[in-house]
Amino acid sequence: MPQGGIAEGACAAGFGICCVVRIANCGGSVSNNSTLIQNPNYPTPYSWPGTCTYTVNRESDDICQIRLDWNVGTFNYASSGTTGCVSGTTDYITFKLKNGLSSDLSPVCGSLTGEHMYYEVATTGDTLEISISLTGGYNRYWSIQVTQISCTAPWRAPFDCLQYHTGTTGVIKSFNFASGQILSRQNYRICIRQELDYCSITYTASSSTSPDPFELSTGTSGGTTTAAYCTISYLGIPMGGDTGISDSQANRYCGTTFANREGSTNPGGVSSAILPFEIFVFSDSNTSDKSSKTGFNLNYKQNLCGGQSQF
Repeated sequence: MPQGGIAEGACAAGFGICCVVRIANCGGSVSNNSTLIQNPNYPTPYSWPGTCTYTVNRESDDICQIRLDWNVGTFNYASSGTTGCVSGTTDYITFKLKNGLSSDLSPVCGSLTGEHMYYEVATTGDTLEISISLTGGYNRYWSIQVTQISCTAPWRAPFDCLQYHTGTTGVIKSFNFASGQILSRQNYRICIRQELDYCSITYTASSSTSPDPFELSTGTSGGTTTAAYCTISYLGIPMGGDTGISDSQANRYCGTTFANREGSTNPGGVSSAILPFEIFVFSDSNTSDKSSKTGFNLNYKQNLCGGQSQF
């Protein structure tokens, strides 16, 4: 049945042509897999104020998740004073589900290029609503690949994981990291698939220095890895430590140094053997000045069972 798409690129190991549906309007309805949502006149910038709302409908009853890939995502954000994504003041992107899982979905803005997100739509009638609220006088661009994932697909993400990574090594970043500022109102899980014969995982801060690869606000000066200190923004790594097995130091990590020991000023790998492999990302709803906090840019490496749990 015709879907109104266009032929673009090769699929099926080179034996077929991808059919891509493109919506280049301020708002619209998405009902097909492999749909591109783009700003009007993309790739030219869009600078008009207002709200562009896109509703993603399940293609069939066999669809359980929607994945969004931000091929391009450049939006306004507040870099000083009241920082981050501020409704009515900066660009403000929100996500709404019909399945009752919408209350804590994290809003985003700023630099999103290269990021991805998963949303649960496993019940008949479920939709994902993406609302892009824009201020005037700022050039922004967006091109979002919408993929619908079958309930039985082996690449389906674990339930309620906003981001899902596979492979023995990889990189995880906070939203808007390229702009060098952590966003407020963040509350989500990053999940990493455990690969065969690997029993623990080690995280280290990226070797890049601009932006700083780890800066998260502390509630009380002097601490970096305890629940008492990490209250404003933190990464939750279950039972992290040198090996993540018998030397666990903390469940929360914040401050200006990513290290496996409380108060350390020397960066070091944080390992965890708790399954499944996951990180909890939290940044409170207070949009007061976080301009000096860049967020996080971490490398991860899974460790072979019985092997050394370090980089």
